[in-house]
Amino acid sequence: MSIFGSEDWPLRPSKLKSLVSCPMSVYLDGIMIGDDEGGPGAQTGSVVHAGVEAFHRTMGDPITRREEATAAARAALPTFPAANENNAFRWLSAYTNDTQNITANVTHIEEKVCLIIPAEPDIVIRGTLDQVRQDSQGRYTVWDLKTGTSLSADEVVDEYQFQQAAYVLAARQTLGLNILPGGIIYAAGYDKPRGRRFLPMGVDLDDCEAMMEVVKSRVLDIRAGKREFTPSNSACFWCEHKRYPKCRRLI
Repeated sequence: MSIFGSEDWPLRPSKLKSLVSCPMSVYLDGIMIGDDEGGPGAQTGSVVHAGVEAFHRTMGDPITRREEATAAARAALPTFPAANENNAFRWLSAYTNDTQNITANVTHIEEKVCLIIPAEPDIVIRGTLDQVRQDSQGRYTVWDLKTGTSLSADEVVDEYQFQQAAYVLAARQTLGLNILPGGIIYAAGYDKPRGRRFLPMGVDLDDCEAMMEVVKSRVLDIRAGKREFTPSNSACFWCEHKRYPKCRRLI
């Protein structure tokens, strides 16, 4: 039988905030839903990410890079039929015309990484980080491109802190580089002339380690058989299961 959070049943960075808010929601996801391609928002993001990856992998002038990005996004559309094509190409165009992205030194793009947290058995977190950028002083930082529109800029930073922490530590383990927290590239910020687009996470490595200790505690509780439900607006808003207390009946 697979053990929650182990190599056979690894955690995803995108689920860590939910794990902390309501451990049982993530456990139920694993036994009832598994992985899927997500709804329109997630699929729109996947199309944008396909274009952004091509943009940063292409050498040459910005026009050539934009053409490759657009072609890659169009090629991805059949795989993500629920994507909002207008939003995807509007955000991709804005991203590829932003000087900060054109000149960015993106050293890693769509990189698979793994974080091992010592336990018995070890806790395994696997995911694909969006970008590692190196600045003019040689510092490496992790950046995640987010295309959702339901959260404000400040809410996005709060929502994805656990995900960012996991990616930073996983990147350090996997890539062997002194990688630091970076932030969020907020696609919705491109919809306003003075919108905020690059949002620092405001955490350091100690904060990242502390957050993963909380994750470890939640995983060990689940493994020990503690069926904890912690209903709240934060925990229940995005949950795909029946609302509390009906979700208790699922186990």
